[in-house]
Amino acid sequence: MITSRPLLWSAPVLLAMMMAGCTIMRFPRVMTIGDDDWSMEAGHALRTNSVAEPVRPPYRLLWEFDTKAGVRSVPLVRDSIVLLGNMRGDLALFDLANGKPLGTRSYGLSVEATPALAGYLIFVPVLSEEGIVAIDVKDGSIRWKGSLGPVASAPLVEEELLYVATLGGKVHCLNRYTGEQLWEFTPQGKRPRSIRSSPALAEGMLVVGCDDGRLFGLDASTGTERWSFQAGGSIFATTVVTGSLVVAPSLDSTVYAVDRSSGSLRWRFDAGSIFYGPASTDGQHIYVGAGNGRLYCLEITSGTPVWTFATASVINSAPLVTQNAVVVGSLDRSLYIIDKANGKELWRHDVPGRVRVSPVLWRGFLVVASENRTLSVFVPEETNSP
Repeated sequence: MITSRPLLWSAPVLLAMMMAGCTIMRFPRVMTIGDDDWSMEAGHALRTNSVAEPVRPPYRLLWEFDTKAGVRSVPLVRDSIVLLGNMRGDLALFDLANGKPLGTRSYGLSVEATPALAGYLIFVPVLSEEGIVAIDVKDGSIRWKGSLGPVASAPLVEEELLYVATLGGKVHCLNRYTGEQLWEFTPQGKRPRSIRSSPALAEGMLVVGCDDGRLFGLDASTGTERWSFQAGGSIFATTVVTGSLVVAPSLDSTVYAVDRSSGSLRWRFDAGSIFYGPASTDGQHIYVGAGNGRLYCLEITSGTPVWTFATASVINSAPLVTQNAVVVGSLDRSLYIIDKANGKELWRHDVPGRVRVSPVLWRGFLVVASENRTLSVFVPEETNSP
């Protein structure tokens, strides 16, 4: 871990450094790619938003940075490097241990959802006609651009394939290296509706929700529809795959759990409050926040509530599930750590803005982006050695 010390880099100093010369986005070394990389929304293709390591509250603030524009994407972390995009179209790299900027570059295309990092390519979703821009993070160059139409959901990478859902109501499968389209899926039977839900993937099945309330299971290799399920309201949230279940919160105040093979309903949970954000899971329970500010822990086989935790405002991002606790942000400008066993608060910290994206835990570092443009990094108070 890192040596205990005060905040190393103030926002004005960091900004001055970036304006003075760090204008090329460039990784400072050959990176080690690890199984614990946070390289896409919710961590991996299942979209479970979970990690095996524990949290160790209380935490102390290590460093903060003003990104100078709103943030709607989850920070990505690999080999002690943080990569973050903002709504001004900037992509910036930071040293996780001290907040030192490692480079930034502006592309003028608002980053509306979490990019996906695979190898040295980062796939950035944008609201322009390109939809996806593939950027080489070694030098910041654009490798290719799509022509998919606006995208407001996170892409998914699996081996050489890139899956993208668009506001035009289509799902695309592309070659990640060239951008060549391999297949396209357009829902049938209704007028086109936007897709804001990010795809999830498990064992050859691609699952995605739609604004018209339908949930689709697609053959990941061909795009052929295997099944569809009709929810009672729009599905904005990214779906979660866990075992034989697909879990989808909906704007009709209901969490739906359907069978991954058939799309048939297994259980439903009605909270009486809209679900804007995704659920998370550790394989034993489902954790999901609602518009009423409550975090629900549900039994995975039945959807029965195990415990409930109340914040002071809306929760519209996925909670982060760790080995021993759940970490969640709220629009009340607070970050909470909650005991998984009983739903009791272990730690709470006020952050500079409302929390609209999920926090990330990477080898002891807790990384949080808040709505007022601030990136905050915390470490356990007791850490005192590199």
